[in-house]
Amino acid sequence: PFAWSHPACPDLLVVHASLQSDSDTILAHTPADVVERVLAGAGAGLVVRAHNHVCSQRTWSGGRVVTAGSVGLAQDGHPSAQFTVLEHRKEGWCVDHRSVRYDVGRTLRRFR
Repeated sequence: PFAWSHPACPDLLVVHASLQSDSDTILAHTPADVVERVLAGAGAGLVVRAHNHVCSQRTWSGGRVVTAGSVGLAQDGHPSAQFTVLEHRKEGWCVDHRSVRYDVGRTLRRFR
């Protein structure tokens, strides 16, 4: 599975879905034991992931897990480009979920 980290940010890990699989789901109602299993070995206080196409964040025993959203295929019923901005501050990571509405029909017509 895809995983990215950088020595300049040792407390940050980016994955597609989890460390175990590119298809694992982590939602607000996902049982804690499942989150623990799929993020086992993360070694970072902040895990940023995608896959589920819904902006969210929750805590787990290793820290926080953030789902970044989806720019072109949001799964929460809102036709918007959803993304996450991370900023590292003295007190830790600031997570800001953002959503920008756009005309989906017009966008699709541009690519036909």
